[in-house]
Amino acid sequence: MSNKIPCKITLELNSTAYTGQDVQDVLPHFMTDYTTFVGLTWVPSAFGTEAFFISITIGAAIGVAQGFLSELGTDLYKWTKEKLLLLLKKKSAPEGQLIISWQDITVTIYIEKTDDILDILSKFNIIEAKALKSLPKKEVDLFPNDIKELFEDNE
Repeated sequence: MSNKIPCKITLELNSTAYTGQDVQDVLPHFMTDYTTFVGLTWVPSAFGTEAFFISITIGAAIGVAQGFLSELGTDLYKWTKEKLLLLLKKKSAPEGQLIISWQDITVTIYIEKTDDILDILSKFNIIEAKALKSLPKKEVDLFPNDIKELFEDNE
């Protein structure tokens, strides 16, 4: 990626349902300019034993980094399809969160169906536009129905 905006990508898997081998299986097998972490964490049972959390931290304000998220989504799509979804589909009921943070706003997307992740990654431009419209709010929560409506409104 030519854009040198700092970015950190973290995938945390609940240690109750995932193992060190799962972490090894899902590690990207490519070089990246992004700081990347994949690991196990303890998660309260209220989140579910098969919970996962994907965090993307972009080291710039959303207005400065406009368009970066869509490019990043393209980069993450193949890895997600080839590695992450294969792992999650082995579980009975994985639910998670995709948390995207810029310097000035954080968007949390709640994921109930793992297949929704690819749809979300392919439409990061719509999520970015929603975040821009939400300023000066500092936090935006998007639940599955919100995402569905947001994507339908932009078709």
